[in-house]
Amino acid sequence: MRIRHKNFFCYFILLLSFILSSHLYAFEVDTLIDEAEEAADLGDGYCLTPSGSCSLRAAIQEANAQAIDVEITFDSDLSGSVQLTLTGDEEDAAETGDLDIEVGITIIGNGTDETVIDASNLGDRVFHLVASGAELVLKDVRVTGGGSEDINSGGAIKAEGGSIQIIDSKIDNCSTEEHGGAIDTDSTEVSIESSILTENSSNAGGAMFLENGSVEISNSSITGNLASEAGAGIIIFLPTSAEISDSIFSNNFSNGLVGAIGVAGGEVSITNTSITNNYATHFSGIGSYISTIDIVNSTIAENVAFTNSEGTDDCVALEVTLDNMEDYDCTGGKAAAIGDLFQGNSTYTITNSTISGNRADDYAGAVMLLNGSTMVLNSVTVANNTAENYGGGLLSIEATYQMQNTLLVGNAANTGPDCFAEVESLDYNLVSDQADCRFTAAENDLVGDSSNEAGTIEANIKTLSDNGGSTETHGLNSDSPAIDAGNPAGCTDGADDLETDQDGDARVIDGNENEVATCDIGATEYDPSDVDEVIEEPESLNDAGTSTEGDDEEASDEGITDDQNPDENDVTVGGGIENYLAGGGFLGCQLNPDVEPLKNQSNVPWLLVILLLSMLIFRKVCHSREGGNPVHFE
Repeated sequence: MRIRHKNFFCYFILLLSFILSSHLYAFEVDTLIDEAEEAADLGDGYCLTPSGSCSLRAAIQEANAQAIDVEITFDSDLSGSVQLTLTGDEEDAAETGDLDIEVGITIIGNGTDETVIDASNLGDRVFHLVASGAELVLKDVRVTGGGSEDINSGGAIKAEGGSIQIIDSKIDNCSTEEHGGAIDTDSTEVSIESSILTENSSNAGGAMFLENGSVEISNSSITGNLASEAGAGIIIFLPTSAEISDSIFSNNFSNGLVGAIGVAGGEVSITNTSITNNYATHFSGIGSYISTIDIVNSTIAENVAFTNSEGTDDCVALEVTLDNMEDYDCTGGKAAAIGDLFQGNSTYTITNSTISGNRADDYAGAVMLLNGSTMVLNSVTVANNTAENYGGGLLSIEATYQMQNTLLVGNAANTGPDCFAEVESLDYNLVSDQADCRFTAAENDLVGDSSNEAGTIEANIKTLSDNGGSTETHGLNSDSPAIDAGNPAGCTDGADDLETDQDGDARVIDGNENEVATCDIGATEYDPSDVDEVIEEPESLNDAGTSTEGDDEEASDEGITDDQNPDENDVTVGGGIENYLAGGGFLGCQLNPDVEPLKNQSNVPWLLVILLLSMLIFRKVCHSREGGNPVHFE
């Protein structure tokens, strides 16, 4: 079969037209000024304002008018803050106020330091997905200053339906009155990848309030956000699916329930994630209501459940049966790591994970389960958590724990130091002190008891630190009784054998070098090549109560050296939580640089011209035969 040269040329023109048309709609922003396109010019295929520039607002207007998906980039020489200043409301065409989106918009900046979209002078949110099928992708940009006391939800982004993708970006200093300080969605697909949400605030869902849709968070940091009542980090309500991986939730502060992650309904998986240093009256790490939560290779540590003399209105709805408990109230200080919201009925599975150093000012230093909830702990380390009154480690009220191959050690409380709970052993656990705990031991458990002659068992674990994995863990010292004391048949997640520990090292190592490799109890495996941790004795004090070491040396006045400064990729919180506790509100820095706009340039859609020319050529050349016969093969 042979294609005539003329016909081949026609097909080439068709192919070229298709390729060009698929890349037709792309606009390049060349100004930092917030300027709208004239209404009469909308839909002409040009991003062109009256001043001859292509602004971010004009590019979005033109995309909406054309009803097409558009990729918006920024001139490579354009650096600074796009200050949104065209105030207005009661319209959803992006002409004034927030940037309304009806189609698929992809915004690609030049980096979070170079491309900033700032709504601090707008008195409105930043983006609003007004159509159910609208899509927004943000990449390499910073969004800041969105929302106000008049905006109920979604300071940076609000959506009902559609999808949102945040990639390599930062959203900060956005606030709303009711929920979703940064992001508020309903029935929306949300994806957060390699991004930072920090110092956003709202009544509920300081960073995000996500309802009904799906959410995927990976390699991201949710830090330093504030909620006046619930969910300083995120609230996930009735999700169709929710996955969190390789992320950090830290220094989020709620003056009520839930510091980091609140879940109501649905299933949530959390993998390779750190939930640390969050604050709330209840459930400072994770709070759950009628949900299924699966936690793997993660660390929940150093969270604080503090007391609040004013109480929490939402908490008074609790109607729990307090077996062996008394004076339950809603003033807080309960469940610093994980806890059941309201009536419980949640299911938790935790594998290869660490729950450490959490503190509750009342009870449940680590975990609290309520009516009907269950938690299965597989190869978990629950250590060094504290509660003022009951249950330093685990606490339950008409709910049950099951655990296997788990360390429950070094926790402290006035009653039930390691647990004040119903705990069923699935064997091969180490419990340092089962006093006051309703613990049903199995044959191979190692159990101490401070209330009788058995005494407590020292687990000899190392301090929480970076041991090479994605999250901090407690390693084992060489004299730990947990070494090679796990299940000889292999440690499992309840179904399959675990191949690695929380640090990512091989799960079965011959730690005691008896030529029989057996997994260790807890989240990590001991390797004989590991070095034991040496706890240094404190410095001696002189009569004045100060250190005698280095008395002859002059104090340095150089301050922090360059190599002590945080890495630029590290997330730090400056004055946020501390200032709030001091009564000064939540500090945020709003960018308002005095940047001279670059010279405006027209964004002429030359691809459209080529497309039209190619169609003309096709018509002239390919239909020039007598009778108008179509192109055919011969």
